[in-house]
Amino acid sequence: MAGLLRRGSTRPKVNPIPSFKTTLRAGLLTSAAFGAAAFGSGAARAYYFMPNNLVVSESVFVPNTGEAASLTVGAPIAYPLDGSGTPVAAVGTTGNALATDANLGVFTNSKPDANFGITSALTLVQVNPLNGAISAPLVLPTSQIVTSFPSKSEGSLYLTQNGQALTITGYDVAASGRAPVGAVDVSNSSTSATTPAQALTTGNANGTVNRTVAQINGIGTVVTTDTNAYSGNNGRGAIQYNGQYYMVGNGNVGATGVELLNPANPATQTTTTPNTTQIGTYNITQNGYAADKVLKDNNFRGEIIYNNTLYVTKGSGSNGIDTVYQVGAAGALANGAQLPANAPITILPGFPTGLAKTSADFTPFGLFFANDSTLYVSDEGTGTATDLAQHAGLQKWSLVNGTWVLDYTLRSGLTGTTQTYSAAGFTGTVTENGLRDITGVVNGDGTVTIYGVTSTTDNILNMDNGADPNELVAITDDLAATVLPGSESFSVLVAPTLGTVVRGVSFAPVPEPVSLTLLGMGIAGLGLVRRRRA
Repeated sequence: MAGLLRRGSTRPKVNPIPSFKTTLRAGLLTSAAFGAAAFGSGAARAYYFMPNNLVVSESVFVPNTGEAASLTVGAPIAYPLDGSGTPVAAVGTTGNALATDANLGVFTNSKPDANFGITSALTLVQVNPLNGAISAPLVLPTSQIVTSFPSKSEGSLYLTQNGQALTITGYDVAASGRAPVGAVDVSNSSTSATTPAQALTTGNANGTVNRTVAQINGIGTVVTTDTNAYSGNNGRGAIQYNGQYYMVGNGNVGATGVELLNPANPATQTTTTPNTTQIGTYNITQNGYAADKVLKDNNFRGEIIYNNTLYVTKGSGSNGIDTVYQVGAAGALANGAQLPANAPITILPGFPTGLAKTSADFTPFGLFFANDSTLYVSDEGTGTATDLAQHAGLQKWSLVNGTWVLDYTLRSGLTGTTQTYSAAGFTGTVTENGLRDITGVVNGDGTVTIYGVTSTTDNILNMDNGADPNELVAITDDLAATVLPGSESFSVLVAPTLGTVVRGVSFAPVPEPVSLTLLGMGIAGLGLVRRRRA
């Protein structure tokens, strides 16, 4: 299995579409090469996703760019808040900058500014799961969407309901008049639905930047829909279903939690009325606790729609319950229906119900249903010894008499593995801690392969571990097993690269019929090329 960095003996297994089997084994087309083959060198070139490839969202840090280039050690962290070009000290900043934007050491500024972040472009790359070949990248247009580089809960990828496109969330910084790359602290910015008084009260007056959902089709066309939800924090993911986007995220004021966004109703910088509908509200009083901050009870991160039912996870913050939830009734999205605003949000039977502030570590993120009674849950981990031994990694749950039961947690070759780096602004050891975004496939031999994005900790003083280089890994599990198999271990498909963060993973969208025809023409006329990341 050339191209994989192996930690264990388990080989990821997939069942390729027969007509593309040879293509997958040979490698990947670059977007430029295929564009020339399909349309001729003088025509606009599309980016083609190959069936059965994985798609990974990444972001690459660019130093000395935009607002961040003005950071000065010992001076307040400041930047334009309104597009005027006049720097203003950031609301919520508790000290002066510890580092400039010259290298990754800039992310030690998370100590004086807990909301510190710098925007960067989002990039999609394809990975051949059979041999580890990596495609040429598709860089999403920064005029439409960017991400906050160290924000580890961003960048999840989801297939649309018809499987013909991908969705990802981010920020429409360009619409605010600020340079989209190098913008500071946008994950703490207000949205256009937040009044100045609300922004000051909640401490998120760092400019007005709306969040956005990007939808990318099988030939790389990007369409975005802006939303003014999640003011003061971030949107984490969006799934397109029945013509709507079901979003998850967190906010300090207004719309938060699960939000329904209609692509036909985008927000602008002047849209002051919320353009989403909040779907349900969870309150810890439902589980017998005294009320706390309801907004933070609904701080959701991962999601999945399975059997026309929406499930979400909460795994961060000191309020609420970190666990797995069902939104609305089972099958509520069948026959083109939408979830109503009053949909109940409830904890899945058998999953933890203890308060986040007092319970043992449980930090769920991604979800994958292998079948109706088998659910894989990724756990990001917290880095504590207890968590590494109990929760962090890939959990397998089985439904038994209506209650979910934890069978075991897969972590061999994952938790505790280390990489040491020595570069300007980043010298130390990064430790793999658990998993965030995941996807999977059920194989024909009774196994299931899960692909996941790793979470990390590091030993670098004041460093935001969201800026750590991380990996894409895979593991194949015996679907019928309820006791931990001794031979299963994680393998690395995308190795860590300093200055690059891996965020989301999905299978590639299936091209629409006309695109599929052109794809076949291109394959017939080209030799395949590939590259591997060191």
